[in-house]
Amino acid sequence: NYISKIAAASSSEPQQRVLLDNSADDRRELAVFVHNRTTAFSALVDGAKPRQLCVVLPGDSAGAKNTLMNRFLTGDPALVVLNQRQPKLVDGIYSLNFRGRATVASVKNCQLIVDGARGAPPALQLGKVGHDRYNLDYSSPFTPLLAFAFAASQFM
Repeated sequence: NYISKIAAASSSEPQQRVLLDNSADDRRELAVFVHNRTTAFSALVDGAKPRQLCVVLPGDSAGAKNTLMNRFLTGDPALVVLNQRQPKLVDGIYSLNFRGRATVASVKNCQLIVDGARGAPPALQLGKVGHDRYNLDYSSPFTPLLAFAFAASQFM
């Protein structure tokens, strides 16, 4: 038995993952996680840019028939979209202010903000604090399940 599961959104896009609930009648999509990682070649050409992350949540979309990814690609305004806060380049190193909640540099460190809320505090932040130890802080629109699933998807 399980509460939900993370699956590839499609076989052609392994960096897009969908969180599905465990309902018996039809599987409802709870979220889509999009991880755009930099390739080794682009890191050589463009420098070590951080990966880009995006989370798509259903929002107020009762009765929607399309998948979350299709609705996201068509610009459905009912969706809640969270993007990674862009780090600042300081002395050749990309940096985000975690206010002491991340003490070790890691490619998995991230802060997600609601699309369009530039000055707002992050809705989710994941920060490394030691060997195999991370802090996970979240607020609305994330639930404990969504926050944990996103953190787990970072390691897939």
